[in-house]
Amino acid sequence: MLNSTVIHVEGVFLGTAIMTADREGFRFYATHESVQELHDTILPDVDLLAERARRLFGSRKAKTPQVLATAPTAA
Repeated sequence: MLNSTVIHVEGVFLGTAIMTADREGFRFYATHESVQELHDTILPDVDLLAERARRLFGSRKAKTPQVLATAPTAA
């Protein structure tokens, strides 16, 4: 592998940007379901790829309702 960069947000691993064999771009290998639509996307700059993944993750996170666990109450 020529070069790779782990992409994560707030401790959540989104995927890895891997330099292409021709060294002209970075391919995104998505590991988190919220960024699957970016899987295999190639961009010329790793920072652009990371920003897209973070933005997509953030937009999906904002739309996902938060479920709070509550302890059962004694009757």
